[in-house]
Amino acid sequence: SVVTYIMAGENKTEVKRNGNLIATLDAGRSLVVRDTVLGDSFTSDKVVQVDILAGDVGSAYELRWLAQIPREKWGSTYLSPVGENAGPTAYVLYNPNPTSLTVQYDGAGFSCPMTSCNITVPSEDDLVLVVGSDNLKLSDDYTGIKFYADDEFYVFAEVDADGMGNLFDWGFPLIPMDQTTSQVLVGDGRG
Repeated sequence: SVVTYIMAGENKTEVKRNGNLIATLDAGRSLVVRDTVLGDSFTSDKVVQVDILAGDVGSAYELRWLAQIPREKWGSTYLSPVGENAGPTAYVLYNPNPTSLTVQYDGAGFSCPMTSCNITVPSEDDLVLVVGSDNLKLSDDYTGIKFYADDEFYVFAEVDADGMGNLFDWGFPLIPMDQTTSQVLVGDGRG
């Protein structure tokens, strides 16, 4: 189940879904869209905050709350410091382009089944790459992963993506590399 939360930053904010007006919100007011599907586009005439919630209905553990970045800030290169084998991390890559997109990935501490690590994401569709699968094996010295392509795409991570949802159940959107900084906030600094 996927739900989208939209909160307005200013009064009389018009919110559209796929080009159709669905609400006018005042500052601090929110809208819940319970039937979000792949490819939905939410736009507004003023500043809004958009979060996507995903999980299994009735689960005692599984919930991912993912802050979204505006479409115009999507990039062609992303970095992720996270990867787990205990509760495998899955990277969901979305291609908004009208043609398929080859996304390459590399970093330290993992191996691929071929000489170059790449996957093809279908046009206007998503593809899930699971850490620990045949496409992405981790070693003990894993230090992160970089995704890059010739055109813009979007990536978010699901930690504990094996369907059990009871180990390290969380997720995060990857930030395009051109928007990263040298400052970091560490929420869980194991090791």
